[in-house]
Amino acid sequence: MNETVVPQDLDIPTYQQHQRDQIPHTLVDVRENWEYAMGHIEGAVNIPLNELPQHLDHIPEDRPVVVVCAHGVRSVYGAQFLSNQGYGGVYNLMGGTAEWIERGLPLSHA
Repeated sequence: MNETVVPQDLDIPTYQQHQRDQIPHTLVDVRENWEYAMGHIEGAVNIPLNELPQHLDHIPEDRPVVVVCAHGVRSVYGAQFLSNQGYGGVYNLMGGTAEWIERGLPLSHA
């Protein structure tokens, strides 16, 4: 029987505290490339949700993984997929980049 692993939710204030504390992690943005290009959270690695299975080698397994999308829906699927692949410490960033913007937080365009 396959058990589905449910990733943990992480709110933006808690994520910001982890950034300030410089806790090592990988931030994976599962939005499409064009969405990512319009602005993303600094340090995010862009791997669109449908390409995640082919790019697991870009996601280190030795540190927590935080998954983000536009509103927090696709990131749930991405986080669940990574958890089911054996990644430990996988988190869904609730509210996504939309809430990040609503809070007046900066986006990177590089």
